[in-house]
Amino acid sequence: MLISLSLIFLQYLKLYHIIILRNQCQLTREKLNKIHLTTDVLDQEYYQLKQILSSSMYKNDIEERLINIENEQQRSLIDQQRIYTLEHLNRQFKNDLNASKLINESLKRRLNCTCQINNKNEYLRSYLSTQKSWPFPYCPPWIPAKLSSIHEEKPLKISSPLSVSM
Repeated sequence: MLISLSLIFLQYLKLYHIIILRNQCQLTREKLNKIHLTTDVLDQEYYQLKQILSSSMYKNDIEERLINIENEQQRSLIDQQRIYTLEHLNRQFKNDLNASKLINESLKRRLNCTCQINNKNEYLRSYLSTQKSWPFPYCPPWIPAKLSSIHEEKPLKISSPLSVSM
């Protein structure tokens, strides 16, 4: 029963890991799409700034745009670090999933061994119950031989029922 519960638990654990891996992959795809969009926006900003610089107008606007570009670059670096972390977690979950598969296989082998032992026990019980040479189904033959020499059945004799006290 405990082994079957642990096998069920391992199946749920596998399912949980697979769900987590799918979610992590989806998040990674979304982050990559955002990074591509960010680089497109940065390219547009760069060309706009280049045009403004060539005309040398709006210096304050240029500084603000440069600050915005730096902030976007920092955000993209942070996003890349997050993606790296997600990939690392993804690899770690895959390793955990492989470890759970190995544990599952080990438990299956143990379950097979337990089943074999149970089959042997059932066989021995059926074999011992068919033996008629001794009255006890789970005793070896030398024990009843010793018991018969020690214990002899004698009927209890009571002279009168009134003399019996408790």
